[in-house]
Amino acid sequence: METKQTERTAHIVLQGKGGIGKTLVSSLIAQHYQEAGKPIDCYDTDPVNSSFAAIKGLSAKPVQILKGRALNVEPIDRLIHQVLTGASDSVIDNGAASFVPFADYLLKSGIPDIAETTGCQLVLHVILAGGSSTYDTAAGLLSILDRFPPSVRIVLWVNEYFGAFEIEGRAIEDAQIYEANKARIVGIVYLRALDPELDGHSFATMLKRRVTFAEVLADDGIDIITKQRLVNIRRAIFKQLDPLLA
Repeated sequence: METKQTERTAHIVLQGKGGIGKTLVSSLIAQHYQEAGKPIDCYDTDPVNSSFAAIKGLSAKPVQILKGRALNVEPIDRLIHQVLTGASDSVIDNGAASFVPFADYLLKSGIPDIAETTGCQLVLHVILAGGSSTYDTAAGLLSILDRFPPSVRIVLWVNEYFGAFEIEGRAIEDAQIYEANKARIVGIVYLRALDPELDGHSFATMLKRRVTFAEVLADDGIDIITKQRLVNIRRAIFKQLDPLLA
């Protein structure tokens, strides 16, 4: 089958470590699309939390990809068929519990090759978290880089909520793993540490309410100080996303 020119992008948030912000990253991608006026199909494949689907403003569809500990093949096949052949770009939030089986499914089913033939670019969004999560998230990135072919592009998200992410005292862009793979890494997005009493408090409250930036800013019951903090946070993140999701 002849390879088609890229027409769509499938953003898959993939990392084996739990509790590091995968749903947050999925929601930020979806919100960037929404605020740019571009259609985006959202899917929640987390078998434990379904927190992406809980953000009603994003209309993420839950997909049960595990049956117990085994793959629930038919729903996954339907999901990937829609992602690869649908009219819109898409974002898939994958949970830590299904990281290994879902990655295995994508590779054993030849999804990267099929994506090329359908004109769909696969982009894996991989979160790197600092503090006690540094080793585990670095190992997850290594696993993804080793297993997925170069046709699958990578976006790194450095989540500083748990502390600075460093490998042998180096930031990710100065580390050997980045240098060796920068041809396939299309960008790095930093989720900077926020003041827990001010910006961090306002952001955490928004996330706890399961609402989007746009919903908070349209809410007349929210004070203008809180709104301005969230505008600043959104601007800092979306400025980094602009060239990656154009």
